[in-house]
Amino acid sequence: MEKQPEEYSVALFLYSILPEAVKIYNSFDLSEANRNKLSEILRGFENFAIGEVNETYPCYVINSCDQKGESVA
Repeated sequence: MEKQPEEYSVALFLYSILPEAVKIYNSFDLSEANRNKLSEILRGFENFAIGEVNETYPCYVINSCDQKGESVA
């Protein structure tokens, strides 16, 4: 695949994913130049699947823990 043109890799990727994923791909706000880059398409799927991470929430969870009768030892 690395020897193939980028457009071929994008076409093969889009052909191999499910129709639901193609609908998600069509909803991406990509420029025409980025629609032909597999790395940008994969980044779009990663942002869709993972989304933004709230870094303060895990700190809140840890700081709000109680021992609830548990001993230290």
